[in-house]
Amino acid sequence: MIDAARVGEAKTKALRARFETLGWDSVLIIDGPVVDVGFARAAATAEGRCAAAAGRHVYDILRRDTLVLTREAVQLLEARLK
Repeated sequence: MIDAARVGEAKTKALRARFETLGWDSVLIIDGPVVDVGFARAAATAEGRCAAAAGRHVYDILRRDTLVLTREAVQLLEARLK
């Protein structure tokens, strides 16, 4: 779990380097209802993907090696499952 899916600058190279540092080759990052536009753009062309919590399918999760949830996504999922 990460606090938020945000980047200082929407640069794919910087995000890809961050993913490599964390050991994330194929990652799905699920954020809250609104995804940071800069992060989504950088992740779309990097070795990963960022998506809003709503509308995620099991197939989306199974296609990736790593699933990362933001704190907001966890709170939304917990509320939905209660």
